[in-house]
Amino acid sequence: MPKYKELFSNICSDKAPDSEYKIAIRTLSDCLYAVYQRKVIILIDEYNVPLEASHFRGFYDEMVDLIRSVFESALKTNPYLEFGVLTGCLRVSKESIFTGLNNLNVYTVLNNDFSHCFGFTQQEVEKITDDFGMQDKLSEMKQWYDGYRFGKTEIYNPWSILKYVQSAVSDEECPSQPYWSNTSSNDIIHELVVNGNEETHNQIEALMNGESLTKPIYEDITYRNININTDYIWSFLLFTGYLKPIRLLKKNILTYAELVIPNVEVQTIYQTTIMQWFNEKVRSASRDDLFTAMINGNVDEFETLLGDWLDETISYYDSKENYYHGFLSGLLVGFKGYDVKSNRESGDGCPDLLVLKRKRHKLAVILEIKVAEQFRDLDEKCDEALRQIETNRYETELKYDCFQKILKYSVTFCDKACRVKLEEE
Repeated sequence: MPKYKELFSNICSDKAPDSEYKIAIRTLSDCLYAVYQRKVIILIDEYNVPLEASHFRGFYDEMVDLIRSVFESALKTNPYLEFGVLTGCLRVSKESIFTGLNNLNVYTVLNNDFSHCFGFTQQEVEKITDDFGMQDKLSEMKQWYDGYRFGKTEIYNPWSILKYVQSAVSDEECPSQPYWSNTSSNDIIHELVVNGNEETHNQIEALMNGESLTKPIYEDITYRNININTDYIWSFLLFTGYLKPIRLLKKNILTYAELVIPNVEVQTIYQTTIMQWFNEKVRSASRDDLFTAMINGNVDEFETLLGDWLDETISYYDSKENYYHGFLSGLLVGFKGYDVKSNRESGDGCPDLLVLKRKRHKLAVILEIKVAEQFRDLDEKCDEALRQIETNRYETELKYDCFQKILKYSVTFCDKACRVKLEEE
């Protein structure tokens, strides 16, 4: 075995030629068979991860060639192979990686075979909560980490459940967190948000607001034919865990799925990505006209420009006022000579936003945000916000700090509509 020892040493020290890396798994099989006289079982987990990384970084064809060489030598022409198991988000048969490979059995999230093996079932999670005395956490765990569907089986994310239980055992007050999102690059969601067209953004917005999309499912999708603005992307998001099917139906030869976001954990991935995209967009665009209209008390222009920005972003209304608070504060920060304070103590309560001119305390702007359930309630909610500013005496501290001029704005939102009113001190 001296030949294999030298080759193994060269591979470990990164001194082997490229050709040897392509057949390294086959070489390892040879070595194992020579020692144990038994054929090997090869397990390859998440085979698609290097394909995804190379797709987003511009060397996809080279990666396909490498993986084809590695897998063909390990799985197709390996006389010492008992059987192999590959896991990944996309089907293996259409990437031309396994040309000529026989006896492939493929199971996807739409199949019932082994559906209970891909995560924790409801019964298993209930057993976990019983064992750790966490029965009161079951509802929260379901909301955050349940919702995946393999075939007809509802599945919890096993990684997130274990991380949550580990944290909750040491700290009963530990809040739920998006554990799975921290292990994934989420590049596909970033691409969807950044490069999606208006129709795609509208569909994301519908999903974020609890609606469903019915789309054809393409099981043979690959990274070559992923296009952010076609129906292929929704199949990709289904197979990678960012969407789940709640209903399947056949139309002619196509299978259609009614798709929703599976749980709160995945929802936070969309929310975080959307806010990052919005902040990047804000930083790269001029907001001078909007800011100038606000500090000059030009209510109509302020309202119009604010509405234009609402049209440009992806809105999600599950958090209602929190979303609009972040949206408005993001538009107003970063102007030279001004500070933006959020929920700062003032008078008998906290105004939502304060915009303060630092130099000689010439100007302070109070903005109170409300959300209306219906468009016809926009004006009423604006009036309510102005009354709240007066009742809670938000200007008291500002007067004490000798601000020379104080503008009091109420800003009310309803979906992508807004109303702005001003009461000048």
